[in-house]
Amino acid sequence: MSVFALPITRVGPLELRPWTMTTYDAIEALKLGNKSPQNQAIALAWIQSQPEIEVEAAIENGTADDQIKDFRRKFPLQFVPALLKWGELQKQLIDEQRVDVVPRSKPDPSAPGN
Repeated sequence: MSVFALPITRVGPLELRPWTMTTYDAIEALKLGNKSPQNQAIALAWIQSQPEIEVEAAIENGTADDQIKDFRRKFPLQFVPALLKWGELQKQLIDEQRVDVVPRSKPDPSAPGN
């Protein structure tokens, strides 16, 4: 399945977009890898349910963590399992599309130049 073919996923009242480069940038900027899987999932739900421009602005002006905390306070626990499955599917699809780049070997110093 192509990452580009993914539809918007509905989890409870949320409409979650497929992951984008904004998602990747937000994961890095907010250091989500250091958080528990549940907190990662809720942060991703906030990221993917907000307009990209608002997510980028919140990260730039330093309010994203507070907005995520507020979102988390109100997030119904019944949706956490579906959210975790959604996040795993997104990660799996991205991993399936990943291409490993193999560095070229060093050129032979005795070979003639071009």
